[in-house]
Amino acid sequence: MLSGASSAPSYAQSPYPGKPIRWIVPYAAGGPTDLASRALALRLSQTLGQPVAVENRAGGGTTVGLNLLAKAPADGYTIGTVDNALVFNAGLQARLPYDPERDLTALMQYGILPFIVMVNSAQSINTIAELIALARQRPGQLTYGTPGIGSPHHLYMELFKLRTGTDIVHVPYKGGAPLVQDLVAGRITLSTSNWGLVSAQIRAGHLRPLAVTSLARLPALPDVPTLAESGVSDFSAFAWQGVMAPSGLAPEIASTLSAALVQIMDTPELKKTCTDLGMTPSVLDGPAFTRFIAAERSKWIPLIHSLGITAE
Repeated sequence: MLSGASSAPSYAQSPYPGKPIRWIVPYAAGGPTDLASRALALRLSQTLGQPVAVENRAGGGTTVGLNLLAKAPADGYTIGTVDNALVFNAGLQARLPYDPERDLTALMQYGILPFIVMVNSAQSINTIAELIALARQRPGQLTYGTPGIGSPHHLYMELFKLRTGTDIVHVPYKGGAPLVQDLVAGRITLSTSNWGLVSAQIRAGHLRPLAVTSLARLPALPDVPTLAESGVSDFSAFAWQGVMAPSGLAPEIASTLSAALVQIMDTPELKKTCTDLGMTPSVLDGPAFTRFIAAERSKWIPLIHSLGITAE
């Protein structure tokens, strides 16, 4: 079973770490996940007194990088970034080269990314209630775009359709840029995305935010209600990121890493880094992160299977 790190280490009593640490990021360099990971890795190096080298291993919707992480020695010298794909891939892919429950140890969650439900500003839709009413009046005629099948955007909108009893057609794109272009141009009705990717278009007035998918409002959009506040009951969905290690990690090493990471995320500098990247800082230690992942798994994998969604 996926295990969580305990807390309260004693750096002085442990010889760990005695050499550089490898940090695997399962995405290409330069994106928000990579930048957040690099900021954390730099501070972890300063805290532990050893170099922490970031290694980008993109591919397979994080499968390449997470397989390397899962198969690495459980000695505390290889850790890595994880996100929603850890849960989603278990439902989307018939076979993974690693077991996401058995082969990884949770160290810390550091941030969440609430999504925004939005339409082109030329649309007459101003609220979620109006969107739902129009979708019910015109079943199968409204469209929503996503960066691809099985993406968080796709799953969140399918959950929205189930909760609201609406029929809105999915239009998958190959990436976020063409999706946003078509949304701004009015070629699709609506979409969802995180603040960091669409803030410029919203500020410029090209896109109109209707609601956010998390349980709390976004500080950047204090006047935009949550879906729950908009009448969509039992709805909470957001992307998240965290840090894990191979399973079998010695408890004292797991404790050292977990406590150091939590300490780093308690600094204004790292909180600002996350906020600037469109994330809301959200810190869970190893055991709490383990419980969170289990809850996410029980929520999303049955939905994926019930809808028959598979990875592209």
